[in-house]
Amino acid sequence: MKINDLIKENYKLLDKNDIKLYSYIIQEKTDFVEKNLKEFSKKSNFSESAIVNFTKKIGLEGYSELNYLVKWE
Repeated sequence: MKINDLIKENYKLLDKNDIKLYSYIIQEKTDFVEKNLKEFSKKSNFSESAIVNFTKKIGLEGYSELNYLVKWE
């Protein structure tokens, strides 16, 4: 499944911060896939918990699964 599809399916569950995070991930895709959760959190200024909560809201297990989807999209 593509990340865009997950966003569309779960859009009502997302808040403004989640949308900003998603936009940042898409804009910084190369950087995102090269970093682990802690590194990405520090670079992006989104907390680790905000990133993990975002992944749960769109139906994923966690950061690793999101990273995999973004990497292969």
